Amino acid sequence: MNIFLKKIKRLMVFICAITVLQGCSHDNFKNAIKENIELTSDKEIESSGWVDDSQKCYRVAIKRTSDIAGEYSHVQDYFFIEEDTIICIKVDYPSKLDNINNDRYVYDACGFSADFADITCDGKEDIVISLGHQGASGTKVHCAYIFEDNDYIYAKSFENIPNYYINEESKCVNGEYEGEIFSYVYENGIFKQK
Repeated sequence: MNIFLKKIKRLMVFICAITVLQGCSHDNFKNAIKENIELTSDKEIESSGWVDDSQKCYRVAIKRTSDIAGEYSHVQDYFFIEEDTIICIKVDYPSKLDNINNDRYVYDACGFSADFADITCDGKEDIVISLGHQGASGTKVHCAYIFEDNDYIYAKSFENIPNYYINEESKCVNGEYEGEIFSYVYENGIFKQK
């Protein structure tokens, strides 16, 4: 890449970073965002903002610069979470043409909403991302990143929990499918049905 193109790319990243940082008033988050966001010529910032009311988790959503038939424009997320330091999680989503069993497969009617909630009932918040609605029943599918060992670990097994909700009384996650309720607990890196 010639020097002129490198300078333009750096300028684009700088302008996008300034746009993102206008919504973020915390210096530690600003620095992490500047250091971690990677934009190529085919991607741009779609939106950014706090995932939670306590302002502990900041999200930067990335979209394609050009539409691709049959694909979502949203292609990536960056999550910045304040723990002892700022942890950055980069989440990529597969193509709609990929195998349905791929990690984080995106189904129909996906808004890519995100929550910062304790789904493992261990007192630490985790990241949950909507992957849309699966099949004729419209089952809501989500992926999750679990806080473990001072990092956020992708838990594919969470995608098997239909229409999840947290059952704080029973200290588990419930899933509901066609009127039947299933309970799940997180053990040894996997969500298992009770």
